[in-house]
Amino acid sequence: MNKQVESKRIEDTSNILVDHFAKNKTEEIITQLTWYKQTDLIDIRIWHRDKNDSICPTKKGITIRRELYPYLQRAVEKIGVLIEEMEGIGVEVE
Repeated sequence: MNKQVESKRIEDTSNILVDHFAKNKTEEIITQLTWYKQTDLIDIRIWHRDKNDSICPTKKGITIRRELYPYLQRAVEKIGVLIEEMEGIGVEVE
């Protein structure tokens, strides 16, 4: 782990935002690096925006140990290949 991430963890025990994008008008998918009980974690979760424009995490998502990242990466790469193959045979993929 680099010193910048480590110092952020010491100064601020909250999550480190990696990326986010809108799923629809009221939900976002947020990817974070987090830390719980001395374990580095990757969290990919749907967050819901309420009527007051506050955003809250839902139960929909996954949290995995950081050392499992290569397996997650491999799965996402396989999804990309399958999507390309499906588009190549005329299957509509959004």
